[in-house]
Amino acid sequence: MFANTYLYELKLLLKDSGVLFILFGASIFYSLIYTYSYSHEVVNDISVAVVDLNGTKTSRDVVRMLDATPQINVTFHTQNFKEAKALFYDDKVHGVIVIPKDFERKIMRSEQAAVTAYADASYFMIYKQILSGAAQVTGTMSAKLEIGRLMMKGNDKYKAMAQSQPVSVSTSYLFNPAAGYASYAMPGVMLMILQQTLLLSIGMLGGTLREKKRKYFYLDGDIDPRHAVSTLLGKAFAFITLHLFNIFFMLVLVYKWFDLPQKGNPFEVFIFIMPYIFAVAFLGISIATLFKKREHSLIFMFFTSIPFIFLSGFSWPASEMPLLLQKFSLLIPSTTAIQGYLRLNTMGASLQQVSSELGFLMILMVAYFILALLITKYRIHQNNRELQETSDEAIES
Repeated sequence: MFANTYLYELKLLLKDSGVLFILFGASIFYSLIYTYSYSHEVVNDISVAVVDLNGTKTSRDVVRMLDATPQINVTFHTQNFKEAKALFYDDKVHGVIVIPKDFERKIMRSEQAAVTAYADASYFMIYKQILSGAAQVTGTMSAKLEIGRLMMKGNDKYKAMAQSQPVSVSTSYLFNPAAGYASYAMPGVMLMILQQTLLLSIGMLGGTLREKKRKYFYLDGDIDPRHAVSTLLGKAFAFITLHLFNIFFMLVLVYKWFDLPQKGNPFEVFIFIMPYIFAVAFLGISIATLFKKREHSLIFMFFTSIPFIFLSGFSWPASEMPLLLQKFSLLIPSTTAIQGYLRLNTMGASLQQVSSELGFLMILMVAYFILALLITKYRIHQNNRELQETSDEAIES
């Protein structure tokens, strides 16, 4: 029965161009377009306007240093803050840096001089980069001035450098060498795409066949309820067989092409991924019985995609969410899978170190298998009863 169901489902899948487009086309398109969009990793050369109210050599040095940073591109110079403000609201710049009128005078008097940076906080990446570039320049300028003063007092260059900065910070970007957005976001997005495309393709096929009067999720003919397990597994394996290509394409090829951080053992990653994919498949089969039309699956999946992303915990820490949402998010396979996958493949953890996530995914897989099995048995009984009633009516007539 397993082989018959498996081959039957494969035949249905390969004949449905819409399902194939979702299963393969959407997976390939989304993984490539998202990764390519973020391939620069960090936002650089952000347009800013500089308001130089000082107009001295020192202030011009600051402007040149700002423009030399990778984060900032000084596109407008003005001595009028109103003009700079207008440029900001016209979306011609994303930030404004103001050098005060008494900037050089305060420096000459050994007083603290301030450079004011206004950044567009509606884009956190832009906000961070502008402030980072401004802080880098002011820090370099401060160190330069302090070293000059110490050397004037008779200290040699190296001693002056040590006294100007007695404590230094050494920064290391763990698990994300480029400190980039693609390396941060795409591993989680990849697993989310795998989940949503599989759920959507199962739902579409189920809805399509319900439209064709095969009422209970493409159960064809009179099936013995004792074959419910093999029937269910045949359906699941048919989808997973085709989905293996997407797993290889997204988690191997896309990673290589865009040089995303990958420290995990491929064999261990595969072991971890499979319970996740099976849990999603069984969940999809359970949900698909609810869809009476093809379009219902599209509406359901589009409605749930964004909540699933936010509840997964990689865009915002799950520990900071309300407790009710934390508990609910555990019902979604991607929540646990993403957390474990990031530790396993991005951080280089061993399979043993993600055993809690792997164990929970296996619990979800078994739970959704039981749910799908109960629904399948129920639908088989309903289907067989209706077939019997139809047969009896035909005999009576």
